[in-house]
Amino acid sequence: MDIVLRHATALIDAVGSVPLSALQANAPAALAKRVKPLRLLLLGTAGTGKTYTVQTTLQELRRLLAARGVAASFVKVAAPTGPAAFNLRFNATTIHRLI
Repeated sequence: MDIVLRHATALIDAVGSVPLSALQANAPAALAKRVKPLRLLLLGTAGTGKTYTVQTTLQELRRLLAARGVAASFVKVAAPTGPAAFNLRFNATTIHRLI
């Protein structure tokens, strides 16, 4: 469990580097376009806690964004397959549908 918390903390720290002014709902479109998307690839063998790590990270990320007045739809979640997206929850979809 400790390793899951360390990974989740590292992901939240990475998200924390995004300037808050660009995340505001009333931010100018030009500023919002300058924020580069944070794309993550989490690898591991079966049973290592990949899904749990992503779910924990998303839960914390949404809490942090809600505290700053940013809509939950700001974060998009995708997985390689439909069953994987279903297991993630958080309105996840397949990568192909997202792009």
